[in-house]
Amino acid sequence: MGKIISPAGEVTFSMKSLKRKGDDLVIIGTMGVWESEIYLSHKEVLRFFLSRSVVLTAVMLPIVLFRCWFKRRKEY
Repeated sequence: MGKIISPAGEVTFSMKSLKRKGDDLVIIGTMGVWESEIYLSHKEVLRFFLSRSVVLTAVMLPIVLFRCWFKRRKEY
C-alpha cells in the first residue's frame, strides 16, 4: 500500500491492476475509500522510466537485493 502526501493531507493508495486504454496506461486502485483510475500518457511513462532516479534504482537493485540476501543468510 502506498501513500499520497500533499499540502491538503495524506491518503493511502492501493493499486489493484494495471491496464492499457488506447494510448494511456491506467493504474486502477483505491485512494482512501474511493475507487480511482490514474491515466498516464505514453510520454509520461517514457519520461518516468528514463528519469535518472529510475535508471539508477534499476542499476543498484541487484546490489541491494544481494546485500539483503547475504545479510539474511548470515543471520541463520
